[in-house]
Amino acid sequence: MAGQRRRKLEKGDFFTMDFGAKLDGYCSDVTRTVVVGEASDRHREIYGLVLRSHMAALAAMKPGVNARDVDRISREAMGDHATYFTHGLGHGLGKFVHDSGRMNSTSETVLAPKSGLDGRTGHLHIRLWWRTNRG
Repeated sequence: MAGQRRRKLEKGDFFTMDFGAKLDGYCSDVTRTVVVGEASDRHREIYGLVLRSHMAALAAMKPGVNARDVDRISREAMGDHATYFTHGLGHGLGKFVHDSGRMNSTSETVLAPKSGLDGRTGHLHIRLWWRTNRG
């Protein structure tokens, strides 16, 4: 990712892991964010914000809905904090990690059952890069 720099993790840092595997020709893609040490009230607030955005996106994912509308709804759920949402919302998942279908602000993809973007078989990806005084 552009702008990344190496430094030692410290207590209070968010740490995002993005990994996957391939089985029988199909890919997985898992992203998890954890807090180093104990979560503060501010960490819990940010977690709640991302969870609210995630749940809004899942609720909006219905056949016939345009993926860009799901992306917009997810960002709207974050209010003023949406500026920290610097990644597309999701993508298809199948034989390729980033299979056909994108969920972002310019997507032309229309959701369909079992399309890989239905909230069950696709990858709903909400990343919130929160800036701290340490960068």
